[in-house]
Amino acid sequence: MQFGASGNPCDQTIFSVASTMAASATLPIENDLLLVEGGQTTSVEEENAGAGVPHVPFDPEKLDVKTKPLTLDSLVKRLTHNEIELSPDFQRRAHLWTNERKSRLIESILLRIPLPVFYFAAKDADHWLVVDGLQRLSSIQQFVLNKSDPLVLSGLEYLTDLEGKKWSDLPRSYVRRFEEYEITVHIIQPVHDKTVMTSIFRRINTGGLPLSDQEIRHALFQGPGSEWLGRIVEHPMFKASTEGKIDDSRMEARECILRYLAFYTYGWENYSLSREDAGYNTLGSFLDRAMERLNLASDQDRDKWEDDFIRASTAAKNILGRYAFRKVYATDSGIRRGPINKALYEAWMVSLTDLTEKQIQRLVTSKGRVLETFERVLHAQSTEENRSSGSGAPVTLMSAISATTGDTARVHCRHRVIREILKECLDN
Repeated sequence: MQFGASGNPCDQTIFSVASTMAASATLPIENDLLLVEGGQTTSVEEENAGAGVPHVPFDPEKLDVKTKPLTLDSLVKRLTHNEIELSPDFQRRAHLWTNERKSRLIESILLRIPLPVFYFAAKDADHWLVVDGLQRLSSIQQFVLNKSDPLVLSGLEYLTDLEGKKWSDLPRSYVRRFEEYEITVHIIQPVHDKTVMTSIFRRINTGGLPLSDQEIRHALFQGPGSEWLGRIVEHPMFKASTEGKIDDSRMEARECILRYLAFYTYGWENYSLSREDAGYNTLGSFLDRAMERLNLASDQDRDKWEDDFIRASTAAKNILGRYAFRKVYATDSGIRRGPINKALYEAWMVSLTDLTEKQIQRLVTSKGRVLETFERVLHAQSTEENRSSGSGAPVTLMSAISATTGDTARVHCRHRVIREILKECLDN
C-alpha cells in the first residue's frame, strides 16, 4: 500500500489541525469506550449524494410505449405462466402492504373502482418487468394464486359479507366481476440502452413505495453479478462488520457492497463527474456502470473480489470494532457512535483492501490509536470548516461524508483522509 502525502489542500488542513490537538486531546482507552452505546444504531445514516440528471440524452422518437386495456384474468394468466417477472428478491419486498390494505384493493376491484395504471417494461414479446404497480400486482397474486399463504380478506369497508373469505370462497358473481375487471397497462418496448431504461424506471416509479435505485439496478442488470451480490450480502463477515445493521429489504446492503466494489475496481482516484468520456455523471450512474461490469466480469475476477471483500470486512471488524463505518463523537465517558455512514463504509473498505496482512496486524494491535486519530481528525476538520466562509471553503472529511457525497472533490477527500489516518497510525 502506498500512502504518501498527496499535496492536496484537504490533507494539509486535516493533519495540521490534528497534530496541534494531539498533545492535549487523549480519548479513553478501548475498554472505557465500550461502556457508551450512544447514537442511532439500528439503521444507515440518510445520505444526500447530490442531484443528477441522465448522462446520455436520448431520442424520444425511439421510445415506444404501448398502452392497452387488460383484464385481470389475462394478468393472472401471465403471472401463472411466469410471464411477469417477480424474482425472489422482489417478492421479498412485494408484500410491504398490510393485509387490510391488500383487502381494500381487492374490495375496490370488486366494486369496479378504477385502479391507477400499471407500468411494465417488455424484456421480449413474452416477458415483462414491473416498473410501477408491484404492491398491487403482488396483492392480486397472493389473493388468487397463493395456496400456501392466501390473502384472507379483512377490514373491508363496504363488502362486509366477504370478511374472512379467500379467493376460493368467493361466490361466482364476484369471481366473474374480478376476472372481467379491466386495468390500463403501459408497456415500454425493449430499449437496448440501459442508461435510457434506468432513467425511464426512475421517472415512472414514483408511487407510494417506489423501487430504490439498487432495486432498479437489480431489475435491469440481471445476471451473475446480481446473483453474486445476493450471495455476498449474506456472508457472515459482512453481517459481523456491520453488526447486521444494514437492512437489505430495499437492497441497501447490496448497494453498499456495490459501492465499495465500484471505487475499488475502478479506482477512487479515477472517479470524476466532469470527464466527458467517463460514461457517468452522478454517483448513481457510476454505480449503474459498476453493476454492468460486475455482470460481465469473469468468475475468476468475482472470486478475487469476494476474497478481497471478506478480507477487508474482517480487518474492519478487528480494527474498528463496533465503531466501524460510523461517525464517532468523544464524550467525557467515552465515544458515542452514529448510524452506519455509506460514504465511510466505502472509504474504509477500499483503504483496508489495499493493506498488507502485516499492516493489518499492526493496526489491530494499535486499534485504539486508529479510532482516536479518526475521531480527532473528523472533528478537527469540522472546526476548521466552520471557520471558513464563502465558496472557497475547504472540503473536509466531515463534509465529504455528510452532504453531496457523490461530488468528485468530496469522494477524493474522504478516500485520501482515511488512507492518511491509516498511514499515520502505521508510521507511529
